[in-house]
Amino acid sequence: MREIKIKRKKSFFACLIPYFCVVNCDIRSFKESFEKGRGRIGNDFKDSIYTISNGKEISITNFNTITSFFLFAFTANGPVYSDIVPVDMGTNDLEYWIETKYHWVKGIRFRIHNIK
Repeated sequence: MREIKIKRKKSFFACLIPYFCVVNCDIRSFKESFEKGRGRIGNDFKDSIYTISNGKEISITNFNTITSFFLFAFTANGPVYSDIVPVDMGTNDLEYWIETKYHWVKGIRFRIHNIK
């Protein structure tokens, strides 16, 4: 069984803000749904979202159908989205880690690093 692991590096900045990993979803349609729902995530994406707390790791098993993912967080400055990360079709397990960066003007940003 193939597995994807995504670990969020522990950080003081945004330590109380949960990040959400959204799989197999068009980022444009997700943004539209989020804005129409006035800050709520619609039921259309209920099965595609995984919560990642500060310093924690999530594992998604048997993800042969996952082709991409992106991260989303709702901060004091509004919603923040990562770039879409494509998932290669293979047999190896994959590992990623998320690094939180803070800029006093731009706010919180995150980077996704591929480990394997």
